[in-house]
Formats: sequence, C-alpha cells, structure tokens
Amino acid sequence: MCAADAVWCRTAASTIHWRCIDGDWVIYEAGSGTTAQLDRWCAALLGLIEERAQAESELVAILAAELEQPVDERLKITMIAGLQQLKSLGLIEHALQ
Repeated sequence: MCAADAVWCRTAASTIHWRCIDGDWVIYEAGSGTTAQLDRWCAALLGLIEERAQAESELVAILAAELEQPVDERLKITMIAGLQQLKSLGLIEHALQ
C-alpha cells in the first residue's frame, strides 16, 4: 500500500470549516460550497494533512499511535479508502515532489 509512499497535501484553493456533531465531523469547503460528513478516520487524516504535506507511511504511523491501533493491513486499507474519499471531495491531492 505505502510502497510508493505518496505524499498528500491539502488542495491549494480549499478553505475548510469544521464542526463536530454527535461524534461525526461535518466539513464545509467554502470555495466549492461542498458539505460532507466525515468519520473519525477521514477527519483525523484531513487534520494531519492540513498541518503539512505528509507521506502515507507517516500518516499510517501517526494514525496508529493516535488511535492506539496496530499498523496492519486493515489500518492501511482504511487509510487508503479515507485518502481516496478526501481526494474525491477535492480536499487533498498528491503533492508535487
């Protein structure tokens, strides 16, 4: 999964507003007017990528530590699915290296 160790960053044009409602995260992206509900995995990923561009290997290690989960295939698959969801919403993209 992380063999190529893709680096992800926030899209340059995105301005994200966050709100937690009953344990779920709702985000509003001002540029597009997109509103989306994120689970804790996607919210954690987006929060990390908002701080700075991050490689997949860094993201999976940080998530594992923060969520007290082992770094295993299940976590990697969940992370990749979350990254794809965030990408499809136009919130993140591959960083130019």
